[in-house]
Amino acid sequence: MAEHDKQLDSATPNCCKAIPADATVRGRLLEMVRLWCAKHEPVAPLTLNQLRNAAKEILEIGLFSSEYDKYVIVLLNNQAWMQHIAGVAFNRRLLLLPRCLRDTDCPAEMDQFGLLCRHCGKCPISGLQKKAEQLGYVVLVAEGSPIVMSLIRSGKVDALIGVSCMNSLEEMFPIMTASAVPGIAIPLFNDGCKNTSVDLEYLNSIIELSSNQNFQLPDINLISRAVEHWFHHENFEQVFGKVQSSTEHIAYRWMAENGKRRRPVLTAAAAAALLDNSILEDKTLQKLAIAMECFHKASLIHDDIEDNDDMRYQQESMHIRHGLAIALNAGDLLLGEGYRLIAECDLDPACKNKILLIASQGHRMLCVGQGRELYWRKSPCALTVEQTIEIFRYKTSPAFNVALQSGALFADADDNLCQWLSQYCDHLGIAYQIQDDLEDQFDNGQSPSILAAIAYENACDKNKAIIESHLKSFSVVPATIIASTRATDKAGDLLDYHKNMAIEALSNLSDTRLKTLLRRMIARVFDDD
Repeated sequence: MAEHDKQLDSATPNCCKAIPADATVRGRLLEMVRLWCAKHEPVAPLTLNQLRNAAKEILEIGLFSSEYDKYVIVLLNNQAWMQHIAGVAFNRRLLLLPRCLRDTDCPAEMDQFGLLCRHCGKCPISGLQKKAEQLGYVVLVAEGSPIVMSLIRSGKVDALIGVSCMNSLEEMFPIMTASAVPGIAIPLFNDGCKNTSVDLEYLNSIIELSSNQNFQLPDINLISRAVEHWFHHENFEQVFGKVQSSTEHIAYRWMAENGKRRRPVLTAAAAAALLDNSILEDKTLQKLAIAMECFHKASLIHDDIEDNDDMRYQQESMHIRHGLAIALNAGDLLLGEGYRLIAECDLDPACKNKILLIASQGHRMLCVGQGRELYWRKSPCALTVEQTIEIFRYKTSPAFNVALQSGALFADADDNLCQWLSQYCDHLGIAYQIQDDLEDQFDNGQSPSILAAIAYENACDKNKAIIESHLKSFSVVPATIIASTRATDKAGDLLDYHKNMAIEALSNLSDTRLKTLLRRMIARVFDDD
């Protein structure tokens, strides 16, 4: 440790060890962070690995102790978001203050949202709250994340400025990064819940941040509602034309029925992130997004036939309702409709050709992946983890990729951006399928399973034989073997790995709005709370 750091730490024993006690040192670190960001121009949101590596570099350059790494990580994350938060309207910001800033004789009461300040003036809470509320902030004096995250996920808040101790910030950081919340954290000088203090000058300057450049993140809830409206029956005739046959009626009705609309939402969200929310009114974008759902709903019809699934969306599958031949024909119609809608889009011919090429490549890749699964069913056997993941990659990733790249190309994305989006979708699709296996691990033995593959690779010879026997009879691997091989835990680790790799792919994006949106899509798809 540098000599000046030793002196500072011993001089202020009550100060949190992660934070320099001397204001001059804190100022030096903040200036170094600002210079580093000016040089490297990091694009928020940053991953924890990016923040750690940058913090290490800054501390080494300044000859500071590595124990300040958490503090520098906070400063770096703040700086990365600073200009964007300056562009967020005051009435779209949330100021979160800790209760531990209050005076020991505080007369205020608590309700379910936090402290009800009496404005007695004995602590800084009153002044901070009054100032922020006059500007238009939502202000909470509370601990914990549930209230904060509910406000952010409701779409009522676009940015968070939070004051907390380093321990609480550490707990909150994974939650904030999972939802890619634009945030600035102001650490308390002391850990614990008594006699706490904060850099009021720095905090006040952050509260007052403003910019003439408006910054508004795409609202996933708004986009989802807009997309759902596109699938109302009355909108279909405008998109597809007048229904003239029973096949069209059946296929369009299937399109309008239940579904999460993840693919068209991805298309619309990519366009809105790279342009703005007003693009959701564009009829060409609507037609392009509906084409993505045509492909998806066609694949579900065919999957249900190939997998002998009688139910879909808690209702009878298409082939159970209408018979095998009619269902196949309706699925083929939807595939044709998807390509027709793309061809009819009012787009630059080069852009349209790229989307058609990506769609056809994705269609082909999905069929190859589904074919691998179907041939496995003809002769079921134990697969390696790598073989199973390769099936997932082919079966699931293409649909995400086609939808996301189509929306990006609509907004004039270049080849480099499309390459990173493809990597993102690759890992997103694999993670999605692993999660599906984890949720249905004791319900389905009809398909290659990541749990069965992990269990087989880690089982003794006796249990390998048992697994092979169950696979041949399309039975799920016994729970005792899954438990003994820790297959569930290892599958969970694989799930986390591919989610993290999807996030790492986004590190190369230069657009904060798109990057933030896709981080939030991961949280939404996997229900990360």
